[in-house]
Amino acid sequence: MTSGMPQTAGIEVSFVVTALNEEAHVAATVATISAAAEDLLKDHEILLVDDGSTDGTGAIMEGLAAGDQRLHVIRNPRNLGLGGAYKRGMAAARKDYVMWVSGDNAETAENLRNILRHVGRADIVIPVLVDQRSRPWFRRFTSRLYVRLVNILFGLRIRYYNGAVVHRRELIQGVEITTDSFAYQTEALVRLLRAGHSYLEVPYTSATYSGVFSYAMRPKNVLRVCETLLRLFFWVRLGGGHRP
Repeated sequence: MTSGMPQTAGIEVSFVVTALNEEAHVAATVATISAAAEDLLKDHEILLVDDGSTDGTGAIMEGLAAGDQRLHVIRNPRNLGLGGAYKRGMAAARKDYVMWVSGDNAETAENLRNILRHVGRADIVIPVLVDQRSRPWFRRFTSRLYVRLVNILFGLRIRYYNGAVVHRRELIQGVEITTDSFAYQTEALVRLLRAGHSYLEVPYTSATYSGVFSYAMRPKNVLRVCETLLRLFFWVRLGGGHRP
């Protein structure tokens, strides 16, 4: 699908912010989201998920929430992984749409506004990172390889599977996400898109992901992603969903 004129009147968004040891960035992340949502959305809430941090991240979140009723804190007693943290925040969402934002403040307010301007035009808004020159060449290579592999495996044509995807709340809360790994967004998209739900891809540029995504290439995390793709592949072979 292609983008058209932005449409945000009456839109309400739940932002799920996942953070692991981000005491230096989580307050700035909240400020960035608030600036992006101001005068653009009808209403919003920010769900701050502390994924078992061992620094002051959780305490900072509690302090921020004490001064703003739109902020809600969820603290995991142990690290669940990016997917597990997202699922806890997503399950608590109450607004019409759910958007993930990394707690390392990798996005600018304008980047988020560029994505949010298109919410409401489809069931799912998928940001596509179009300028990756600030990323190391190996990160760019593996990202492109991953996208191509997922598209081949599941008969899709998506240009990017990670990032600040926005879902209609009833869809994302109703879809089965079995993984707690970095592949949680891929699993959700594969299941929803093969079920025929509409999507809109929005090109955007972003700062370098030096935080959460630097963990993605660790052997343990790569293995968990591969396990998720294999499980999804057998789900499709057994008749899960249909091609859009």
